[in-house]
Amino acid sequence: MSITEGVVYCDGCGAEVKDAPVVRQGLTYCCAICAEGGECDCGEEDDDRRAPAAPAA
Repeated sequence: MSITEGVVYCDGCGAEVKDAPVVRQGLTYCCAICAEGGECDCGEEDDDRRAPAAPAA
């Protein structure tokens, strides 16, 4: 589990864990899909927030 300034990140996809984490074999995941090795979409919201804002028209 990666923790930076009090924020927990998923050991599978690297997304910020915002809800209750799924813990398996000592690793922390954002969801059951990640814990099973699948590809989740939990980090997509984070990606949208980090995207640069569109220039004002």
